[in-house]
Amino acid sequence: MALDSRVVVVLFTIPGCEACEEYKPRFQRVAQRYQNQFPIFMLDANDPKNADLAMRLNVMAVPASFVLRRPTGMVRVEGAIPDQQIAWLFGVAAREAATGTHH
Repeated sequence: MALDSRVVVVLFTIPGCEACEEYKPRFQRVAQRYQNQFPIFMLDANDPKNADLAMRLNVMAVPASFVLRRPTGMVRVEGAIPDQQIAWLFGVAAREAATGTHH
């Protein structure tokens, strides 16, 4: 399946964050199944290169996961969520990429 740049999944973490370190591998396991459907980014919220995006998305806590859909759609989840919710998040992104609808 071709990449659909209308939909992007973003995870913000910071080094040394225990919750982030526990969450990241679980997020990556689910992300592997979707890597050919849409772009997936794992970003350091403290990195100055990511500061503008983190500010625009109002990242106040990490880990923070987002499904972003152009032009205006967004799903936001803060905190280390269970695997089932990670799967739901990626399912939302897959439906968005495939159909352009949010459920």
